[in-house]
Formats: sequence, structure tokens, C-alpha cells
Amino acid sequence: MDYHNQQVPIHCRVCGQRLTKYRAKKSISYECKAFSAELKIAFDINTSGDDVNIHPEMFCIHCKLSMQRTICAITKGVHHKCAVILFEWEKHTDQECKVCDHFRACSSGHLRRPTVGRGRQAGVTPNLLIAHLEKIAPPPVLLHEPSPPLASVNNQLMLKELKCAVCSNILSQPLELLCGALVCAKCLQEWIAASGAVNCPCCSEGGPLVSSHVRPAPGVILLLLSDVLVHCTDCSRDVKAGDYEGHECVPSLTPEEEKQAAGLLKRAISTSPDKGIIQLPTGGTPMTFMHVTRAHQETTAACSRTVKTRCFQMQKIRGIVSGGEASALIQKEVLILSDEERRSLLDKAGISSSIELGAAEVLAIKAGLAIPWNKLRLLRRWLKSSGICLAGEERMRHISSQIVGDNLKGEIAPFSVTIPSGGEEIKGAPLVFIPHLVDKVVQLLDGNERTGRLTWHKGFIPANEIWLKIGGDKGGGTFKMTFQIVNVATPNSVHNTCVFSCFAAGDSVTNLHVALDRFKDQVEHLHGMKWRQYTVKVFICGDYEFLSKMYGLSGASGCYPCLYCKIPSDQMATPLSVRGHATERSLEDMCTDHQCYISSGSIRKDAQKFFNCISVPIFDIPVSQMFHLLEALCCQLDLELASRTTDFDSSNFSKYSQALQRLPLLQGDLKTAQHSQQVLQQVPNIQTLCTSISKMALEKLPHRSGEVAGQVSKFITAFSLYGTCHNICDQNFIDAAQAHALDQAIQEFMAFFRDTYPEATVPIKMHLLEDHTVQWANTNHVGFGLLGEQGAESIHAKFNRLGLAFAPIKDHVQNLMCTVREHLLSIEPQLVAAIPPPAKRVKNTIAM
Repeated sequence: MDYHNQQVPIHCRVCGQRLTKYRAKKSISYECKAFSAELKIAFDINTSGDDVNIHPEMFCIHCKLSMQRTICAITKGVHHKCAVILFEWEKHTDQECKVCDHFRACSSGHLRRPTVGRGRQAGVTPNLLIAHLEKIAPPPVLLHEPSPPLASVNNQLMLKELKCAVCSNILSQPLELLCGALVCAKCLQEWIAASGAVNCPCCSEGGPLVSSHVRPAPGVILLLLSDVLVHCTDCSRDVKAGDYEGHECVPSLTPEEEKQAAGLLKRAISTSPDKGIIQLPTGGTPMTFMHVTRAHQETTAACSRTVKTRCFQMQKIRGIVSGGEASALIQKEVLILSDEERRSLLDKAGISSSIELGAAEVLAIKAGLAIPWNKLRLLRRWLKSSGICLAGEERMRHISSQIVGDNLKGEIAPFSVTIPSGGEEIKGAPLVFIPHLVDKVVQLLDGNERTGRLTWHKGFIPANEIWLKIGGDKGGGTFKMTFQIVNVATPNSVHNTCVFSCFAAGDSVTNLHVALDRFKDQVEHLHGMKWRQYTVKVFICGDYEFLSKMYGLSGASGCYPCLYCKIPSDQMATPLSVRGHATERSLEDMCTDHQCYISSGSIRKDAQKFFNCISVPIFDIPVSQMFHLLEALCCQLDLELASRTTDFDSSNFSKYSQALQRLPLLQGDLKTAQHSQQVLQQVPNIQTLCTSISKMALEKLPHRSGEVAGQVSKFITAFSLYGTCHNICDQNFIDAAQAHALDQAIQEFMAFFRDTYPEATVPIKMHLLEDHTVQWANTNHVGFGLLGEQGAESIHAKFNRLGLAFAPIKDHVQNLMCTVREHLLSIEPQLVAAIPPPAKRVKNTIAM
């Protein structure tokens, strides 16, 4: 043991030879730890698990030079055979220690450095080498001893790789020699024992073998051997070599036995109830036999009767194999085929393998993606090359004409246009409209009924009523008048918003009369019209400015600005509990007051004498069915905050507020009033809203930081109280309990506002909130969520996309008509039903 431990450090870790030195007595050995990665690449030696009592810590210069050459060859991709024979290190044993014998041979000079291709090789005793072979030989793969003859291997392509270099049979327990030859372990042992020498049996040039010259065969050889088919002479079956030992070897039938078995099966089949199929008991699952006629010719050459008989037989077989689900098995068989095989099979059967999209689906794609006809033709060619066929253009144009028909007109109409020098002038502008509005409403109601989209929202809408919402908004350079059917699941969707009048001019009262007076009788007819067994009820919805123009009021600057009552503006600051409700407006009173205003000479400064009714209502819809939106109140509160946190005088504040309206109110996502719902639902958003403008003031007025902080604190409370009101109003439906909670929240908000800012003016939208919001909720039980204007606002972006698609059309009227026609196609219920639903996604809180 002492001798073993003394010799290990002075020998090479790689080749096992004694370390040498130059004549100058300089060490020419190297530490393995410093070259662990290189040793792994060149020699596949892992030094991380070395034991100092077994493995040396150094390696010689010869092995280093060989390592460098090997790594260089690997880097260049050149084939290179390593010239170093690796030594196998083992733990010391008291009896016949192979490593100690090696040390003694090196010390005596009898064992020279083993190299490949040059010099005389050192040798070992035959007994030692045979013991080494028994140790490294893999377990036998084949059962046959000796190895099966070559004739028993079915795959002749493997003969060259799996042949033993000694016995020329299939390898058994294969070993690889230094020269690359593969031999059976038993053949090599018999060779060494018979010859009494340890020379290589495959090459005459090589010298004596050492243990490091023999290693187990590569894993790929063992894998190939396990897949070789070996013919069993007992059961006359071909079995994989790896499965040969465990296979069931049942002797084959003799000719006499085969004859007897055939006679018995024929008799059983002929007497079975199901002709051609019998089941025999086996002690477990019955064994099924079926009589199948042998084919004398291919199916493609057989007559139709024969082919039909074969198909019936295959159906029976599939029914037995699949447990009665022959169709499911056919589906799985088709799925196993590749795409090319499946397409070829369908083509040979005369069945189209392409996917066909119907006219309704293609029209939905065309309208939804704003694709003109010329680009749709290009898309058709691309999809056809991938096996997707679109419906014919003629068919789609026919359906399009049925949907739109002649119910769409376009013209140049005289509109009032603001000129840069000030004032207004009359100019011609494109106007596109639906002349038969009632027919369009009935068409959409019929389509929604056919597609099953009509709903009465769990009883909040009376079961005998159909609600129709009419509104308008300006955006994208055009004003759009729309209607929406409320009796659908998403009434504010852009797919439920129908534009029935669109013109490229401002939304002044004069322009609204030019575009909408033609619909006055039709809207009056719609209100109360019978459709099926239902009564249509029309609502006018929009913001305060739009509703003031629709009902002929002068606006927020008038002495009687309210849409619902005749309260003077100077009394709105008085709490409702003190003054009570004012006299309600009616459509008849508004028409009468307007006639009196006209009779007096239409003097604008005298409009207060006639309750500010300066124009005739455009549509004769009762005031009780007018729905106002309070979202802009958030902007007014923000402007009030700006006025109290800046040091501008009253003359400059109006200019400042106008500039502020053109700027983002927040540094985050709140840029328009339509985002107030998201802001008012989160306390951090309210704080950001209230502190955003104060930061602007503090940059110029740092000496007023205390005053500004106090104002911000008050407005955080005001916004929080208003947020409670807004969140209740923003629901689709409001029951009695929610209406009571809304009343309490409004009273609390208004009381805080009046107590905190006693000198402040109560704007018209606060009056609408205080006096009429709860009345509306108690009467109709709906909120902003159901009768909002999201669809009317989203329609602007849709028209912008459609306008880009038809930009090459230079005629303004035709351009606008094409845009509106595509819009009408996209809202057709039949096409909307063909749109796949969007994937659900998690809503994230807006970042402020």
C-alpha cells in the first residue's frame, strides 16, 4: 500500500507513464486542475471526481502536446485519432494489484510509453488481460450462444457494422480494439487463451495489447444490436434481438394441424349467427375471427360491387377493433396522415381538401378589416395558394346590395362653415344619410331577432318594449348621427352603432337642422311604433351641449340653462332641500316659448323671457326621455381646481382654462373626459388628478405651497365624493336601493361643495346631478353604462380606418358614401354573428 501511494504522484494521470524531466532539471509535468476543461474535451477525462489515493494530480508533456493537437483538430473540424492510450486507474488491492504491476514495469524499463502508430508497444500477461475483458464486456444482447449466423439477420444493411472481425458472425458482447475493429468478448478471450499471446487479432502491424487498448463498443452499436431481427427456428418468427430472451416461443403448427384448424374455423363461421364473424372463449377476453376474402386484384382495378363489399368488410373490422366506434377510428387514421398525404387522398377521392369561407364570413372580414374590393382580390389569391377559398365576389356583392340596397344617399348640402377671418359662411359639404330610417331600424331588429341577440336585460326593460337610443357626436372631421338598439347584450358596442346621417361640417344648430330636419317625421313615427308585439321607445342621449342644440336651448350661459326644468341659474346655488324642484319643462312648452321668442323679433338678449328657447326642437321626443351624460363634470372640477391653485386674475383665467382644455389633464392616461370612469374608481388616480395641476402652480408660485396643499386636500375629498356618485350612475341598471344610495351620495357631495366653496358657482352639470339624476334612475332604472355614448365615440376611429382604405377616391361624396356603406355592412347582425369572440384578458389598473 505504501509503495502504491508513493508511486501515484509521480505518474501521468492520462497515460500512466512515469513523469520525466529535461536535462536542465526543469519540471515538464502539469497540474490536472489547471487543464480540467481541456482534458475533458481531448480525452473525455473528468478530473472533478479524482481521488488523490487513486489518481495522480499531474500529467506529462507528451499528453499535453497530444491534447493540444486533438483540440486543434476538433476546432477545425478535421478527423484526428488521439495518439495517447488512456490508463485506467483503480483502487489498490492486496492481491495482484494491476496498478502496482504497472508501476514496477515502468520502473524497470520493461514498459515503454504506449503510443499509436509508432514505436514498439508494451505488453501485459494474458491472464490479466482476460480478467480485464470479463470486467468491461457488456451484458449479452442475443440469446444464441455462440452468436447467431449472418443468415438470421433480416436487415442486410447492418451486416458490415455488426459483424465480428474474428468469427464473422453477429456481435455478442461487442468490444472495440485500438485499431477500431469490433469483436465479440468471447472470441477475443478464446483468441488470447488459444494463442497464449496478447497481440491484436485483427491487425498484423500492431504490437502486444494492453488493457487500455480494449474498451466497450460504442452505445450506437449496442442500440443497433438490440433492434436486429433474429429469426427463431422454434416458432418461425422474427424477433428483435433485445426482446429475444423474453419472447413467447410457441412451436408452429404442422401441416396436418393447420388443415384441421382451418376445417374447424370454416364450420364455426358458416354456422355463426353473424355470417363471417365468430368469437371463441379463451378464459379471458374472447378471441374474434372474421372471414375475409383474399383479394385477387387491386381495389383500383376491381369492379364497384367488389369495392363495396371490401368497404363493408373494413367497416366490420373497424367496428370490432374500435369497440363499436368505427367513425372515431377513421378520424384518427386520417389525423395520422401527413398534410400532403391527406390532401392527396382527398384529391384522389374527388373531395375538395381546401377550406371554404362563406359569403357572410368574408363580408364580415372585409368590413371588419376595412378591406376594399381590389385588396380583397389580392387576399383571395394568397389564401387560395394555402388551400383557403373565399366566396365569389359576385355573391358577396349581391348580399351587400341586399343589406344596403338603395337606402343610402349622398349629396352636397349647404352647411355653415367658420372662416379664418371670423364669422361664418355657407359652403357646400358632403352629406350622406339613410333616407328610410324606419326601414333600417326594422331591418336591424329583424336581423338581431334571427341571430338570437335580442334581450330585455333580466326585466329592467319592460317585456313589451324595444328601446332605441339616438345620439350624435363630432370627431374625425365629420359629425355622425347614430342610433343604437338597447335590447342587445352590449348596446354601446361599435357593432351596434348605426350611423344614419354623416356630414363633413361643424355641429352648429344650423347644420344640425340642415342634416336632421328630414328625419323629424320618421323619428316621431319610430317613437311608439309597433314591431311584432313590441312597442318602440326612443331616447335622445348625449352630453349637455348636444342636447341643448337638439332641444333649442341657448346653452349654459342662459338664465334658464336646465334641460329638464325652468330653474333660474342664480337659484342653482341654493340646496335642493331648501328651494325644492322647479317647474318641469315639456315639449309643448318649449315649442310655445320658441314661437313667442320668434314673435318678439328673435332678439337674443331677450331669450331669458322665453326660458332660453331660441330654436325649435329638432325631434319631437319628450323631455322625460332625454338622457344627459355627466362625464364632463370631471373636467369642470379639474378646471375649478386649476383656478384655485394658480395666481391668474379673472381676465387671464379664461384664456388659461381654454389652453388647459387643449392639454392633457393628467400626466398619465386621462386625456379626455371619457376616461373619468377609470380615474374615479381608484383612490391613487384621484390623488394624481388633484396634484397634477398643483405641481404646475408650485413651479411658478413656490411661496404659496401651503395654500395650494390645502386646496389639493379639499379637492381630493370632493373628487372622492363625486367618484361615489359616478360609480353608482355608471352601472347598467339601478334598482331602488341603489337609487337611494345615489341620492345620499349626491347630497353629501353637494353639501361638501357648498360648505367648502360657498362663493363658488354651481355649474349646470352639478344641477343636473343634484335635481334630475335620481329622478331619472327612479323612473327608468338605468344608468350611464346602458345609455352611454361609448359606441358613438368609438365610431370615429372606425371611420378614420375606413377613410384610409377609400382615400384613392377623390370625389368627397363618393368617398364618404363608400365609408358609410362599409360601416353599414359591419353592423349587419348576420355578419356580426360571424365574428369570432375575442380572447379574454386580465384588465390591469391604469398606471398614473
